[in-house]
Amino acid sequence: MASVSLPRRKNLSAQQALALLQEMDEADSDGGEVSFVQQATDTSSEESEKETEQEPNMPPQKRPRGTGKPSQSHTAKDSTVWVEEDIGMPSAEANRSCFTAQAGPTESAKRKITSVLQSFLCLLDVGMLQTIRECTVHQARRTEPDWNLSVHELMAFISILFVRAIMCPVGAIVDCWSEGFLVPVIKETMPRDRFISIMQHLRFDDRDTRAERVKTDKFAAISDIWTRFNEN
Repeated sequence: MASVSLPRRKNLSAQQALALLQEMDEADSDGGEVSFVQQATDTSSEESEKETEQEPNMPPQKRPRGTGKPSQSHTAKDSTVWVEEDIGMPSAEANRSCFTAQAGPTESAKRKITSVLQSFLCLLDVGMLQTIRECTVHQARRTEPDWNLSVHELMAFISILFVRAIMCPVGAIVDCWSEGFLVPVIKETMPRDRFISIMQHLRFDDRDTRAERVKTDKFAAISDIWTRFNEN
């Protein structure tokens, strides 16, 4: 029995099939009417069913940072409410507080400031230094009645913090006096034990009146100095 090779079937779209039938002769047709109505198939339900079937076997998708995470709040023992904000999404408040001024000293500062001391006092003025000195001495004398601190020594203490941040920002600050990480200018300015003593007693407000002030100001421990620093 001889084999017959059939023509290869070709998949046609609805438009191509309609065009092909319109070109056919009536003799090739069986005489019936043929109408083409393009039916819209609901693929969304089929796709959703496929996704549902594949979900158990699919690895969990990583949530992009900064999208879709609801904010959570936590209440501290003192009733302070801390709100957890979404990472990566800048808030409207952050956009409003962006620094837009030109960096560096102003023209007025360039004309009036002629020494390092004047520059230092632009940030921490004499009134702020005296307040910090009084609060620190008051705190230290609770345990060491003879402990004292001068304004000039306090300025030297703060200067060490500035120098340390510029020259050796990594590691413990006491390493600045060690042989391996020695910063000569810091060692020459103040002994390590004296620096540690000031750091232990350092205060920015009167502890005796803090309990009353904290009722209306949760930032009472440093609120006054912080406000004056921002003004400067």
